[in-house]
Amino acid sequence: MEPLEREEDITARQCLAARTLLGWSQARLAELAGVPLRSVRAFEDLVAQPLEKEIVALRLALEAGGIVFSAGPQGSEGARLRRSDEPARPPHVTLH
Repeated sequence: MEPLEREEDITARQCLAARTLLGWSQARLAELAGVPLRSVRAFEDLVAQPLEKEIVALRLALEAGGIVFSAGPQGSEGARLRRSDEPARPPHVTLH
């Protein structure tokens, strides 16, 4: 699978998988991303699509935590922990 481009959105499944890999609760992700907890819950439960800025904030928080998102053929998607030899998110990105 190829890493997602920076401008691509993550899916609800990727969000849940990434959060699980990091051992974060929905509340922890919401806090770090500066996003309402109800938005994280609704996104992962496929009840509602968050605002674009909320999806970006979720992605940034998860990437700062060590996640790499990827996409494959026929719309498959993934999330994994970043390897130690991979670059981290740019240092100018800060979390709340």
